Amino acid sequence: NNRNSFERRICAYIPKAMSDSSMRIVVDEDGEEDWEYVDMFEFEFYAEDYPEGELTSESVEFTLTGYPKNEYYRLRGAYAAVKDGLMEGFGPVTDGVLIQ
Repeated sequence: NNRNSFERRICAYIPKAMSDSSMRIVVDEDGEEDWEYVDMFEFEFYAEDYPEGELTSESVEFTLTGYPKNEYYRLRGAYAAVKDGLMEGFGPVTDGVLIQ
């Protein structure tokens, strides 16, 4: 079998309660000249869905399946948090990881 699966837990912690937030995770494969887009996952979180209406952290866990083995992959994140009509965001990127 030339395909593999791998599991990742992605978390974002915000020091103050927010009204809503979103998380986008992009999977890139190391191409011949540059990183190439492979897949994307999007998640949304709303304070009203949480106990006491407070959203202070978000976490997702998912398994990536069907990607070719013996390739390097990286994850790019795009996170946004909203409170009182103001938005703040950040976009971390992992190093490439060899999936065997």
